[in-house]
Amino acid sequence: MDLNAEIALAENSALVNSGVGTGWYYGSQYQLPCYQMDGDVYYRLRDVAKMAKASISWDTDKQMIRLSRLQKKVSLTVMA
Repeated sequence: MDLNAEIALAENSALVNSGVGTGWYYGSQYQLPCYQMDGDVYYRLRDVAKMAKASISWDTDKQMIRLSRLQKKVSLTVMA
């Protein structure tokens, strides 16, 4: 099942609860939308990047998500 289908299924499932979670970043508290599924809490990567004042982009050639803040970069490899 591809990711979009899995997300659509999860969002329509009675087993998924959406709400707001608390995140902390350098001593500041933030409220972020979250999803609770099977006892785990999931946050959207874009919301986490926004909280950290980071930019987010997709590198098509390398199939990677890139987060950048100031001069530091983090790369996340997407597994299919």
